[in-house]
Amino acid sequence: VTRAEMQAQAGERFAKMDTNKDGKVDQADRTAMHAERMAKHFAMLDKDGNGQITRAEFETAHAGKGLRGGMGHQMGGGDGNDGGDKRGQWRHGRGGHGGGHGGGMMMRMADANSDGAITKAEMDAAAAKHFDMIDGDKDGKVSAAERKAAHDKMREQWRAQRGHTA
Repeated sequence: VTRAEMQAQAGERFAKMDTNKDGKVDQADRTAMHAERMAKHFAMLDKDGNGQITRAEFETAHAGKGLRGGMGHQMGGGDGNDGGDKRGQWRHGRGGHGGGHGGGMMMRMADANSDGAITKAEMDAAAAKHFDMIDGDKDGKVSAAERKAAHDKMREQWRAQRGHTA
């Protein structure tokens, strides 16, 4: 992946996340994304489309790992935001932004002025910084090996912060 490709991807993600098209991603956008995801999950479970999830529909989804592989992670981590935080800070969570810890952490890192909203300029700056961090040999491209090395390094940092050992 080149720097230009990563910047383009960041721009596409920003446009998708800015649901109300006001030029920033804030609590209103996170709430809208969460509601959209919940509606999709409900529709996935409501096989007959009657607006209710029966025990049979629930059990069918669970037996088919519909809950574990899709619904469970999304329900557990939601959209990566913490609705209780008045500042609209992003939290770690499964789902929403690629799963794991990365999505929420990237959003917090992108919020340069810590106002709970991310502008396109903040997103672009964060994407550039992230690219530079991953591009180990500084050749302007991120290889699969560089991506894996950066991921492994971040995983170790998260574990260390939480007191986990490898």
